[in-house]
Amino acid sequence: SCTRVLRSTRVLLRPCAPREPLSSTSPVPRGPRGSMGCCSSSASYPAVGPTQSALPKDAKICIVGAGPAGVHMAAQLTKRGFTNVVILEKTDRLGGKSYTPRDRNGFLHEMGTCYTTEIYGPIFALFEEYLGSTGQVNVVSGDNMRMVFRTHDDLRPLRGQEDGQEFLEWVMAETERVVAESCCCCGTLPCGWCSGLAFVQAVKRYSKEFERIFGNVDSFEYGLPPRPSNAKDIDGTFEEWLRRHGCEALIPLFVFTTTVQGYGYIETCPALYGLWWNTPRLLRTIVTPQGISASQVYMTTHGFENLWRAMAERHALDVRYSCEVTRISRSGGAQATGASGPGPVSITYTQSGGEARTENYDVLLVACPFPQILPAFIDLSEDERSVLSGFTHATIATTLYEAAQVEHENVIELWPKGLRPETDGLLYAHRNARLVFEPDSEKVNPETRVAYQYTEAHPAPDLLPTLLENLTTVGESEVKVLEHRPWFYASRWNQEQINAGAPWRLLELQGQRNTFFIGGTACFESTLDVVQYNDNFILPHFS
Repeated sequence: SCTRVLRSTRVLLRPCAPREPLSSTSPVPRGPRGSMGCCSSSASYPAVGPTQSALPKDAKICIVGAGPAGVHMAAQLTKRGFTNVVILEKTDRLGGKSYTPRDRNGFLHEMGTCYTTEIYGPIFALFEEYLGSTGQVNVVSGDNMRMVFRTHDDLRPLRGQEDGQEFLEWVMAETERVVAESCCCCGTLPCGWCSGLAFVQAVKRYSKEFERIFGNVDSFEYGLPPRPSNAKDIDGTFEEWLRRHGCEALIPLFVFTTTVQGYGYIETCPALYGLWWNTPRLLRTIVTPQGISASQVYMTTHGFENLWRAMAERHALDVRYSCEVTRISRSGGAQATGASGPGPVSITYTQSGGEARTENYDVLLVACPFPQILPAFIDLSEDERSVLSGFTHATIATTLYEAAQVEHENVIELWPKGLRPETDGLLYAHRNARLVFEPDSEKVNPETRVAYQYTEAHPAPDLLPTLLENLTTVGESEVKVLEHRPWFYASRWNQEQINAGAPWRLLELQGQRNTFFIGGTACFESTLDVVQYNDNFILPHFS
């Protein structure tokens, strides 16, 4: 009944813009230095410093971190003619949290960066440029491609093809439960009608409040939202914000778009980050005038890791692996204006456990998680110390494993019990890539899957024993772990720092003392955000 209500009230939903093929999108008009125009609110970006226009093309540029932000920045600088760009990478591989191993049957499994939606135009453009096509395929479509949520509030095995709820059913059932907590119709309407109407109204309220705080939703770009004029507008957790604005009917949907993706529990995630990711544009890829669907969620046949590898190969990037940076010193306080400017950035590091070496660079870009590199700085300014503090961190653990085939195999199976803070660290999902890329292929034995766990602890306790116990509970057998990766994830400023404007104050520091800070810690833990942050706020310094 709830679904029927949504379809009968489709006129209340703001129509989506016409859908274009999965390819690069036209850039949104922006003001100077990446600021967005057309904002109807008083939200804004701070002024940023002068560009590095006088920096010679042979200036020595060091990027610490060969994840998506670092590789993308190095590629873009190379395309702009800079010829002396070095990346220092702590591990023995390139790609950071984009990691795509291949199983014994040749299928690629994303153990880090994974899903895209229609808002990922800048990422699609990169796939087209470096790999010839987006390679995007629907994750959930057709009879053989199902995303199934467990109907019971515990970990149990799926017993048949009809066991569990698919995406729309689960969202609406959970919405009905949430709405029932505050419903005041006194039973005069069927529960499905109440929840359906509440959902539609919540979508409208959410979009209206978002636009009031951040401005025109259609000109909103990822990377960094404009700073609200009133910090109280983004105070509290995301769940508190939703309830405060009468949008609690959207809580189950945002559990899927936020917690399932590893971006945090909405009960504890600061409102800024929940709003930052869950823009009305993202909402309209799932909630359309025709109803609610996850059919516009994609994965790429190329593998995300291979995008950054292709980028590095195309531009012959100088990536140095197994490098441990131990000391960073910056002389002078002015902007770099040339190779003989106010003084070099001195970086000391070891490679593969060898002797320490010290090298001088004209510009430093920090593209790794800030807490991991800040101890190496010996001369942080008071402004830098003030802004680059107050972070919280989480861990998302992905495990590639083999297990005996089961009678009813689904693309994705989710256990909502693992999506709440009180059950931190439990198995909450697994995915079978074979059914994503070849849904009609014959079953294989053993099947290979990727399992997901999330915890707000970092460093996290050993999550593997919990996973093995959980897999047994949900009916897996003959489990063989191939790889287990606990990722440093969802690093973000705490509420006090958000209220003090830290994400936007960082823009004012960019380029000062020859240093830039980029990557997921500077913005948000998504490839879309780190690429847009580079494009909109950092690369204009090098124009």
